Amino acid sequence: MNQQTPNVPMSPAPVPGTASPFSGRNGRVILHEEPLTRLGPGQGAKPLRAAVTAVYARPNGDLVALGRPLYPFENTMRGYRYRYDVGTADREDEFHISDELPSKEDIFRFYARLQFGFRVHDPAEVVRRRVQDGFMVAGWRLMERMRRISRRYTPEECADANDEINDSLGQEPLELSEGITVYRFAAFLSLDQQTQEAMRRRRAVEHDYQYEQTSHRLEQLRLTYQHELETARMEAVRNAIHGDHGLLMLHMAKNPADTRTALEMVAKSNEADRDGLFKLLESMMENNLIQNIDLQEIRDENLRRILQTVKEDPLKVLQVRAEAGAPLPNQPRPNQSLPSLTADVETITGIPIPPSADS
Repeated sequence: MNQQTPNVPMSPAPVPGTASPFSGRNGRVILHEEPLTRLGPGQGAKPLRAAVTAVYARPNGDLVALGRPLYPFENTMRGYRYRYDVGTADREDEFHISDELPSKEDIFRFYARLQFGFRVHDPAEVVRRRVQDGFMVAGWRLMERMRRISRRYTPEECADANDEINDSLGQEPLELSEGITVYRFAAFLSLDQQTQEAMRRRRAVEHDYQYEQTSHRLEQLRLTYQHELETARMEAVRNAIHGDHGLLMLHMAKNPADTRTALEMVAKSNEADRDGLFKLLESMMENNLIQNIDLQEIRDENLRRILQTVKEDPLKVLQVRAEAGAPLPNQPRPNQSLPSLTADVETITGIPIPPSADS
């Protein structure tokens, strides 16, 4: 396997002046680098330790991943210039990320506790890219993907961001182009104390604002209800003027314990209505306002209203007419032919009217 070694950076570098959260761990993958010559039987023949492989470089820069030490005098024929011992063991560690995961609101950041492990799957590529620290490379590659996810979530959606990051990066091994594989990944996102305090203050402000808005809305509803109630009261007053008891019903609705007084008011009102109707009938008879041409219509209407009011005592109609000097049903006035009221009274009330003394 021959590969040309280009001039590429070893690993992503942190921002100058800041410490990388992935530095200072045992993440070295190129464990030893040894120059070789063509002379001597022992060139490149040093035994390899467990979980270590050997990569050799030719003078032209091609890389050969033999994975074993050279045989005696083998380098005399092959002419390798360097031997690189690359560790292939699994490495795992835990890291705390405090200011690298922005939220959708950029001023707030997620705090993350990361656990991941890596191994070398392409030793020649590791040498070609001069990867020195596997944790640095894998960590920054993971952070690039995590940042793209975290920017889609607000601090209140921290749990959702945590789930998507783990679903995206923790389900399958992640092979990186640098020749290493992230075989295990787990992230635990949260909010640091400063962010939590800022969020509490913001929620308090939002709560106060919503409370003011709700109070204002309730006050508007109260005023609207009061206006509607006043309108209904005025309508009840207008109806009461025309004989309706809407105002009385409104009084009973507000004062359910005052039923006795309300009933007394109804009785007095009905009595006053009956007296008024009787006086109206007396006046019409005294002033001869009933003419033959309209006698039938006037009689029917007044009789209906009077009998509706004094239904419990229909004979009082005859008494009113007698007291007013009006002729009884069987005694029509001279020059007038009054239709008999007896049949109407008996039909409406079902009570027979006794005959007059002259019949």
